[in-house]
This record gives sequence, structure tokens and C-alpha cells, in this order.
Amino acid sequence: MSSTTQTYEKFSKREFEQFLETIAPFEQVTDTRSRQIVYSISFDQLRDVDEFYQPLREKALYNSHQLEVQNNLELRVFSTIEFGTARRCGDAAIKNVLWHTKKHQPVGGMPKTLRIKTWRSNLEEKIIELIQNYDTHFSGFCPECPKGKLVRKNPDNSTPFLGCNNFPACDHTLDL
Repeated sequence: MSSTTQTYEKFSKREFEQFLETIAPFEQVTDTRSRQIVYSISFDQLRDVDEFYQPLREKALYNSHQLEVQNNLELRVFSTIEFGTARRCGDAAIKNVLWHTKKHQPVGGMPKTLRIKTWRSNLEEKIIELIQNYDTHFSGFCPECPKGKLVRKNPDNSTPFLGCNNFPACDHTLDL
């Protein structure tokens, strides 16, 4: 039985930012809850990026709730970079998070990206997946009631949707 060892890769803030620019125009944001540098882009800005325009527009055209969801979301990338360079091996991994701009909290995301040799391709794949299919990764709080959270439902293998987990007190749903 052989074990595979993955080699940790260190990168600078500049290298990370140059990589993000190849995907979309992310901007550095302040997140007082995190010690690492955080980058963000709104879904409104993503609609201006050729690669993402069509899938985001199609979802919004066929479902007015999707446009409302998109208008309140941004994609945040937690870089693991502190003071110019990435943290030490084992301290953290890169995280992609759907962020609700009005509630100032995460509402979904993707599994972490390890900082190994393939981190660039792994992260790019996850960012693109999260943008194009945000609705399947969204686990946001219900906009209609203070207690509920929107969760994916697929009753009797019918068309999946997001519904408030505070049902029957709240019957808010969102088509996917």
C-alpha cells in the first residue's frame, strides 16, 4: 500500500491576484472576521464577463426570483494570504463562498481548495462551477421569515426547488 504525498505550494499576494484576474475582475474587500485577504465580485459584475453572461442571464430571464437572488449575491474567495504570502502548510485552504450582500453572511459555497501544485486549475474549476451553478450551492436564509433557511428540496423526484425549512409556518419557495 503506497501513500501519495501532496506537496504544499506557497504563493504571493501578487501571484494570487494575477491568477484571479484571468477569471474575472475580483476586488480585495475588508472582512473583519478574517485574518486573511478576501477577494470579491458581485453577480451583477459577473454578468459583464463573457464566459458567465449567458448562463446567468438565462436563469434570470426564465425566473424573476433568480435575478433577485443574483442581485444580492457576491462570490468571495478567502485566499489564505496574510501579510503578503500564503499561510504555512496545514494552516488553511482556499475557500469559495457565496455571500449575501444584504445579510452580510455566507449562504453557500464549494469544498476547500488545497494549496498543492494543481491549486490554480482546481480553484478555477470550483469558481466557474460556483458561478454557473450558484443556485445548486445556495443554502441561503429565507427572505420571508426570520427563522427559516432555504434548503434544496426534491419531493417525489419532481423538479427541485429551494424551500424554507420553517415550513409550514413559512411557505416561501424559490424555483431553481
